[in-house]
Amino acid sequence: MGRFGQPDDLATVKARSIVRDAIEIFRSQNATGAAPRGVTLHLARRAPRGTVPRVPGETPKQHRRRVVAANLRRCRRARGLTQEQLAERIGVERPSVVKWERARWEPSAGHLEQLAAALGVEASEFYREEIAA
Repeated sequence: MGRFGQPDDLATVKARSIVRDAIEIFRSQNATGAAPRGVTLHLARRAPRGTVPRVPGETPKQHRRRVVAANLRRCRRARGLTQEQLAERIGVERPSVVKWERARWEPSAGHLEQLAAALGVEASEFYREEIAA
């Protein structure tokens, strides 16, 4: 059984088996027989590809920030821009772009419009739950 009482999928079961095998090999080669430091058998459950996963205990505001951050980063990278170049295009400092992409801050409505214009997308694109490839 996985986290939250959900059954594990085949890939998770195989990954856990590989980790256990690696620890056993390490123990057999290590004189003390102890497991390597920092090794855990915790495997995080991932959201389906192309979506922004919800984090347990996350507020709607925090999730919205993460959705905006993921979409902003995706759009910027798709256009081949650095954070510095994007910041220059919209007239802000690079740390602001960094904080938006790390979901520390959410851009204001004015900045969202400037970001959309600089990246050639609609402002609503930043709030899409599903991320287009």
